[in-house]
Amino acid sequence: MTDDPFRPLATALDGAGRLVAAVRPEQWDAPTPCTDWTVHDLVNHLVGVNLAFAHLTGRSSPYATATVNILGSLAIGVLAGLTAGGKMHLSPTARTFVFVGILGGFTTFSSFMLDTLTLGHGNDHGLAVSNVLVQIVLGLIAVFAGYAAAR
Repeated sequence: MTDDPFRPLATALDGAGRLVAAVRPEQWDAPTPCTDWTVHDLVNHLVGVNLAFAHLTGRSSPYATATVNILGSLAIGVLAGLTAGGKMHLSPTARTFVFVGILGGFTTFSSFMLDTLTLGHGNDHGLAVSNVLVQIVLGLIAVFAGYAAAR
């Protein structure tokens, strides 16, 4: 156990910094497992969103990831409701593109898992469990609310 709750985060950031520094110039435009995202896009997203929320809240936290996941849940609920209610028509290909490609790329499940792991490694187990419960519960509420409102 460590006395500094931010030590695991600092270690993770140092490791990420080493990985980013090792990217060669010709690799920045390479594809990633994230649909339609290059290495540059992915690093820019992860760093930018989390830095913005850390700046606004004054500390590192899972708020950025939670916000994106809940907004993505609301958006997919609205689109599902519009489609199910006949107010919007999407071909199967367009539906897959929007639901899986765009909204799947927008939401950040892997970041959610990393935030939870970081909290747990920082011995903030209560916040780690709360992070999981809040994002799942609010995500479900958002998707149901979006679906109901759009239908």
